[in-house]
Amino acid sequence: MKRTESVKIRLSKIEKNQIIENSNGLKVAVWLRELALGNKSKSRKPIPKADPELIRELARIGNNINQIARLANENKKSGFDFNAFAVLQQLQEIESQLELLK
Repeated sequence: MKRTESVKIRLSKIEKNQIIENSNGLKVAVWLRELALGNKSKSRKPIPKADPELIRELARIGNNINQIARLANENKKSGFDFNAFAVLQQLQEIESQLELLK
């Protein structure tokens, strides 16, 4: 069904922020339509909230992995022998960081 009509409402900044927060990660238009029409889509699941500290830690781990890959590629391109011991040390550091997340 093609949607061609719209409804406009005025909100305060606080009301708008509250609606966005209550939508639980769904697009606001979809959430409001489902709420108003009472036909919640079963295929849509709310996006879970992630802990900001967890996201930062995963970013750090990703950066470590990228550094290892960059080092490996630089050594490969320049003809140096790949230092597997250094890579193993970095991987052990990543593993210990992952353990802290549990």
